Amino acid sequence: MGKLKKPVYGMLQKGLMAWMMSAQKSFYRKIQTEGAENLPIGEKPLLFAPNHQNAFMDALVMITTSGTVPVFLTRADIFQSSFKVKMLRLLRMLPVYRQRDGKDSLKRNEETFDLCVELLKDKDSLGIFPEGNHGRRPRLRPLKKGVVRIAMDAETQSDFSLDVQIIPVGIHYSAHTEAYSDVLVSYGEPIAVRDYQEAYEKNPMRTFVSLTNDLRVRMEKLMIHIPNQEYLDTIESLRKMFGESLASRQGIDPNNLKGRLHVDQGFIAAIETFIKEEPAKAEQLQNQLQAYQTALETERLSDDFLAKAAYPFSRLLMNTLWLLLSLPVYIYGAINNLLLDYIPIRAAKVFKDDHFHASVEMLLRMFLKPLIYILQGGLVWAISGDWRVALAYLASVEITRYLSHAWRRGWKKISGHWKLQHLKRNKAEKFQTLIAMRDDLGQAVEDLFKTTEKIKA
Repeated sequence: MGKLKKPVYGMLQKGLMAWMMSAQKSFYRKIQTEGAENLPIGEKPLLFAPNHQNAFMDALVMITTSGTVPVFLTRADIFQSSFKVKMLRLLRMLPVYRQRDGKDSLKRNEETFDLCVELLKDKDSLGIFPEGNHGRRPRLRPLKKGVVRIAMDAETQSDFSLDVQIIPVGIHYSAHTEAYSDVLVSYGEPIAVRDYQEAYEKNPMRTFVSLTNDLRVRMEKLMIHIPNQEYLDTIESLRKMFGESLASRQGIDPNNLKGRLHVDQGFIAAIETFIKEEPAKAEQLQNQLQAYQTALETERLSDDFLAKAAYPFSRLLMNTLWLLLSLPVYIYGAINNLLLDYIPIRAAKVFKDDHFHASVEMLLRMFLKPLIYILQGGLVWAISGDWRVALAYLASVEITRYLSHAWRRGWKKISGHWKLQHLKRNKAEKFQTLIAMRDDLGQAVEDLFKTTEKIKA
């Protein structure tokens, strides 16, 4: 691949990043940020350390929310061709090698790490995922030593005069693989590496461990982290089932991701304490939940629909009628955006690891959208002979694209309510059983909160 050079940040990169940020903001329904206003951008060298749940998307949402464009370290196996190398360098990415990448991997990593040190000396910013790999389960995995090593190397080579700041970052998605979902990026208080100078000079290895542990603690406070592996799925399911109602009762808008994160963290802490103090009752609660989930699967229902009161039949009919009347708008938008919607979704599914689906889909839409719109607009112009007709057509395509996606989400919601209505009318006993099972779970959670006194009921 040749000797590494510092990734530049010129006009081309600025234009590319602005374009990418625009595409991302249209891909997600809501992107919220917490703590970015406290980042010393441009004043000190920054080393961002985020949790890693969603492949490239984690880096992209940080670029959108942090006010800077860090150089990210990423897996070397995606740097397999000269074209990819050039493209990834444009996106300010550098390779990190693993032992399975070959016998020269450690030597190549030394070159990458040395370049990272030089970037920090230039007061540039770096982004390193300290977990070393991605995973969607709601927990922070063990941290690798790369973040601390690079930060310490930069400081020791500069006699601790750089004032490198390690920024703990927590990223939380409402739905990892879905467009038009929500994402929260939380930036914690910076860790000044030179504060560890005295400890490092006495015992470097112990300081590495201490700084890594401090980073872990701060990262856990910024994300959904469930330490208990045995009950992880149970805790996460209960959080999703009852977290929204708990937030509402505490006067917090469930759609406010910042407030909801803190409520959810309290929720998790309460259940963790309950499991330790009442293991027999915790096992009983887990069995109750599994029985309820099995009953839902049998009826092909989701808890989201059962949690909310079924629409009155008159409202259900009116909403269905409205969707049927607006069907032509959906069809128009779906047909005229077929290529823009279909190609990225199909291309993303080529990746067996679905952690890549959202980022691949968004990036493909970003690059395909102008090409497809030029092609379709040019075709309409050629047929009509009037550029104004072509512009009006493109405006209609863009508007109905959003409307067609909203229609599809509405139809999914209405279909669920029809299914619930069918169950309520034709399987009344089964419906009441499911309601009772959910109410019992809710009461068990209420009792849990009273026992632990972690969350006010």
